[in-house]
Amino acid sequence: EKSAPGVVSHLVSLGTPHFPTPAPGRDMTGGALTAVAAKPLPEATKVICVAGRAVRGLQKERLPEALAEAGIAVRPDQAAGEVAVPWEVAWRVRACESYKEVACEVEVSGDGVVPANFALLGEGAKHVVIDGCFHAMNTPTVWYGSNRVVDAWLPTLL
Repeated sequence: EKSAPGVVSHLVSLGTPHFPTPAPGRDMTGGALTAVAAKPLPEATKVICVAGRAVRGLQKERLPEALAEAGIAVRPDQAAGEVAVPWEVAWRVRACESYKEVACEVEVSGDGVVPANFALLGEGAKHVVIDGCFHAMNTPTVWYGSNRVVDAWLPTLL
């Protein structure tokens, strides 16, 4: 299928937040997300939204409960810095803070930075949600540029 000159034929977003942060949060993009969210998707452009679902946010207050579930005993006299927190649990706490900034949501699933529901546009967009996909490439995890992830969304362009 050919597109008209000057028109984008496909748009692929990889873990991109597509909605402005709801109140009481603030739009960290200086209004760019608000402006883009107000525009309809171009009919001539195929839009593919790829979202990762790797980490469920965990509020810091629930850390002792999560450590207990992971089989880590914490004594009442131990300070938070004295407990070795597994990376999976630490990721959940970091993700919670990020999700709060992006979407004012906390205990939701996403890629560790963007909640999955904020990375998926509405009607007219194709959604590809990839379990185990993280936002960051500087970690020893699967991310949007990993072969397995690219292989999952690339066929939607054809």
